[in-house]
Amino acid sequence: MKRAVVAVALALVLAPGVARADEPEIVYAVPPASDAPVVPRATSSPLPTSGTKIRGVVTAGGSAAEVLGLGSRAVHAGVGFGIDRPRLFAPLLVDVQLGSSPNGLAIGEIKLGGAIQAVLGPARLGGGVELGYAWIGRTTPAGGIVGSFVADAFALASLDAVSLGDRRAVFVALKPSVGMQWGDDVFAFGHAALAWRGTAMAGVRF
Repeated sequence: MKRAVVAVALALVLAPGVARADEPEIVYAVPPASDAPVVPRATSSPLPTSGTKIRGVVTAGGSAAEVLGLGSRAVHAGVGFGIDRPRLFAPLLVDVQLGSSPNGLAIGEIKLGGAIQAVLGPARLGGGVELGYAWIGRTTPAGGIVGSFVADAFALASLDAVSLGDRRAVFVALKPSVGMQWGDDVFAFGHAALAWRGTAMAGVRF
């Protein structure tokens, strides 16, 4: 009898997975693996911006010029504004030149122009055209003034010397130009003359 009891006890210990008749069987359902691709959830993000800014420009410097064999030196001042993009700068510029020739003639120009420059890091390279009015006269009260119209094509190269952040900077620039001057009548092309000017300047783009 004892041997039968021991045998039953060993059978219960060695076979714990055998369910009792009065206990319910628990079945765990495992969902099958899905082969469908996982689609990422759409997340909202801000719309990209073009980075376009409206910038002002102020410049000052000096220039040398020659027209009709008459050389001159002048002080330059300029102001303008334009569209500034990460790879392109397109300003409208007012250029004023006031100076004199070696033989005592007063020289002056005021021109309005437009330029396009490619932005290459701190450097900007491009060019443009400008139209305006020039005058030559004696510096004495008795001297007269001769005026003429001006049309120039120019190259414009600048280099940012001090960055002010957000593409604003203190810069230096060179502006060589060549063009034509003609009489005080805008259509009097019979007295046209070739003119050139080279300008070195510093400025602020803000």
